[in-house]
Amino acid sequence: MLNPNEIRELQLKIAENNDDHAFGQLYMSFIHNLQQFANSIIKDYDLAEEIVSDVFLKIWQNRLNLGKIENFRLYIYISTKN
Repeated sequence: MLNPNEIRELQLKIAENNDDHAFGQLYMSFIHNLQQFANSIIKDYDLAEEIVSDVFLKIWQNRLNLGKIENFRLYIYISTKN
């Protein structure tokens, strides 16, 4: 699991440099736990996977604003829940 400073560094690499490798690192560090979290809410693992994929797609599409997010971990869990 990444610490907050590592997450912040990846956020900035993605926002400022369109760094898809940094995005992959961020994705891989959260994907499993987010899928479990989504599944605990909706009780459908396939749909949980789709929801988490959609959240990360939105993050990539709005990557220029990624540096403005202060607490990425909280942000991504709230986005997944909503």
